[in-house]
Amino acid sequence: WLPLALNFGDNWQATWDCSGATEGTYNIDIEATDLATVPNTGQSLGATTTQIYDVTNPNISGATATDADPDAGTNVQIDVTITDGSGIASAQYRISGITGWLALTDLGGDAFQAFWNSAGQPEAAYNVDIRATDGSTGGNLATSLAAASFTLDDATDPTIVGTAATD
Repeated sequence: WLPLALNFGDNWQATWDCSGATEGTYNIDIEATDLATVPNTGQSLGATTTQIYDVTNPNISGATATDADPDAGTNVQIDVTITDGSGIASAQYRISGITGWLALTDLGGDAFQAFWNSAGQPEAAYNVDIRATDGSTGGNLATSLAAASFTLDDATDPTIVGTAATD
């Protein structure tokens, strides 16, 4: 029970710190005792309800492109940790300027992973963007641009075209 304070007239108020409460509907019960010689106590159960919404975005951290210097045409492994008290409804990645948003696989325990096939992509530096939506009613969205990066190398061995013999 929280104490109520007289606000003005017959109006009473209390402040409830709901920072540790999870998303959902809560009943607020009120109990009052009068100041008579023989006190009388009355309760109003479920006097009102309040809805708490999760407004915190997911936390995206530890994103890596496992092989930071892969050969062109190989799979690039992308790993990331995504946490949220309401759970993760969706997690996606994109290679900036190359792909649209693609699904990350939930490995459990806040770990997500994907493999991107770099076939046909030129030797260059690439950034990996990550976004996640939590499982709350509002579906809070977090985006981390350039969360990881990698550089594709040319996997082609050099070809010797001709040689000249010298004395």
